Amino acid sequence: MDFEQQVDLARHPITDPESPAAVELLDRCRSGLRDRGAYVLEGFLRQDAVGTILNELDGVLAHAFYKPKKHNPYLAPTDENLAPSHPRNREQLTNSATLRPCC
Repeated sequence: MDFEQQVDLARHPITDPESPAAVELLDRCRSGLRDRGAYVLEGFLRQDAVGTILNELDGVLAHAFYKPKKHNPYLAPTDENLAPSHPRNREQLTNSATLRPCC
């Protein structure tokens, strides 16, 4: 399955960044980041692509390297000028699985 089959390019026109639709998408992303600190690209992957990707992962996740990591939401060092309870300094645990290319 190639890129165009995985990503809903009609909804998320990322292959032509100069197009009016892509500029509008970028503006929405920037607004979301500014206003809420994040922006979710709803429906970025086509539903059938999600199933294909998950099926592909089934056979290889047992060989993944797992590493839990504590970090703040910005993946940056603690800011000593802010209180430990400040959102910038709140720690969270992420457990990542890394796959190395196989062939």
